Amino acid sequence: MKRLLPLVVLGLTACSAASHPPLPDELKYTWYPSTDRTASADELAVLAHTNAARAAGQTCGQTPYPPAPALVWSDTLAHAARNHAQDMAARQYFGHVTPEGVTGAQRMTLAGYRWQYAGENLAAGQDTAAQVVAKWLASEGHCRNLMNPNFTELGVGAVAHADRYGRYHVQNFGQPAR
Repeated sequence: MKRLLPLVVLGLTACSAASHPPLPDELKYTWYPSTDRTASADELAVLAHTNAARAAGQTCGQTPYPPAPALVWSDTLAHAARNHAQDMAARQYFGHVTPEGVTGAQRMTLAGYRWQYAGENLAAGQDTAAQVVAKWLASEGHCRNLMNPNFTELGVGAVAHADRYGRYHVQNFGQPAR
């Protein structure tokens, strides 16, 4: 069963899925060498702000969410998130699905992450970790992903680019397959 929750608001999108979909045999996706690196200070700050929001509990739209456990950093999810941020910046698009049709869940799988639950938040145009997490919390779909207790791990990609957005942020949420 696959469940997607798309949302597009002011340079932000959120998406989540349950269960692990099969990958098409001829899936074309480009990996940028610079995206397989250690976490930047900005990426770790997004994790810290996200965990602070989870610890406090949030109201997403009209729905209150109780505090949720802290997310643990995942290098694999971060690689997938960073690569997608880089791809959007390099090819000047903004969305969960690449021009070739590769989804966030598929990118996480291609990066080597075996997931039971997966979700993704995108943002463009925010300069700091605090700004991007605040924007996600102000958007119901992003806030739901951020507060979802099914997610136990997080990887973040933050890429600066000299275009109309200036900076792209991607959050990849996951719970490993059992």
